[in-house]
Amino acid sequence: MSLQSFIDRLNNNDKKFISGFGSDDEDEWIKVERFLNIVKKRNLLSKLDLSSIVFEDEDQNSFDYFCFKEPELREKLIEQVCRQLYRNIKYDNGKVYLILKDMGDLSYLFCEDSRSEMSSQEKARAILGEDFFEPYSDTTNDVFNDVIEVLTPDNFKILCDEVKKNLGSIDINQYSDEIYNTLIPDLATESGNENVLKIDDTNIKTLLNDEDTFLFIAKEILGNQFYYSLFSCHGNAYNSVLVNEWNNEVTKELESFGFGKGVWKSDKDKKNIFVTDITEFFHHLVGEFLYTHLEYTITNLNDFSGFFTLFDETIDQSTEIDCLKLRLYEYPNSRKVDKEINDTIFDYIEF
Repeated sequence: MSLQSFIDRLNNNDKKFISGFGSDDEDEWIKVERFLNIVKKRNLLSKLDLSSIVFEDEDQNSFDYFCFKEPELREKLIEQVCRQLYRNIKYDNGKVYLILKDMGDLSYLFCEDSRSEMSSQEKARAILGEDFFEPYSDTTNDVFNDVIEVLTPDNFKILCDEVKKNLGSIDINQYSDEIYNTLIPDLATESGNENVLKIDDTNIKTLLNDEDTFLFIAKEILGNQFYYSLFSCHGNAYNSVLVNEWNNEVTKELESFGFGKGVWKSDKDKKNIFVTDITEFFHHLVGEFLYTHLEYTITNLNDFSGFFTLFDETIDQSTEIDCLKLRLYEYPNSRKVDKEINDTIFDYIEF
């Protein structure tokens, strides 16, 4: 019987002939491997139909690993595995793509590594998710030093002009005795009217440069809407800078796996999907799964229909691939926060 006829029988999942390639006391895989090496020497590996050949238990992993190690068969195996992982993997012309409806699903590559606070996986999901992520609700208790004091000269002048328009003049008798802890009474007296201070280009800068006076004007005269809009401005700047820095760290970790940045596209149903090239990492993952599952396991590549379950199973056994760990700074770069405040303050201030 010709070697091709044996190959045809193997492709039809008829393995009875394998007994002729070894002794009765040898494991079946040893005989199969001996046969496959003969096929290899005759340059007939391309005749194997990987999708039709099925083994039981760990022999399937041994066969798949044999195919993975052979350049002539590896791409066939990779393509077959991609078809198996139909939920979120697509194979196209030698490239392997991870396809997601929610970019936040990339967080499954990160570790569940904390019991007392947010894990790396939880942080990554919050950062990658579609909703705006604000790590902190209270970012300052001092808007004078953290907002007003960091304004550029140009922005401080604009703020002075806006406050001057809204104040006009200050009638000292209309406000609480706290006004006497400010510069307002003295400036009023100097101007010739101890009861009323008319706001002008000169005294407005003096008023807003003094902390006690500024806070009095912000709280009692301009009111809560103005005062709390300064907190909103700081909170937005603080969180935006921090999340942007965290997002950069998440991206760096993903790139360490060889993941491309990815793009948003429309699928055949015109729904948005996130597509990223994971070819190099996918080859590594499949090889590592097979290597770590060669013995004493009944789990094989046919047991998975999605990428992330294959990933989880592999990292449970592998010392070469591990989940990603996030080590994030708790506080953002203060200079970047100051810049963001100056860039956005007039989007937030309300009178």
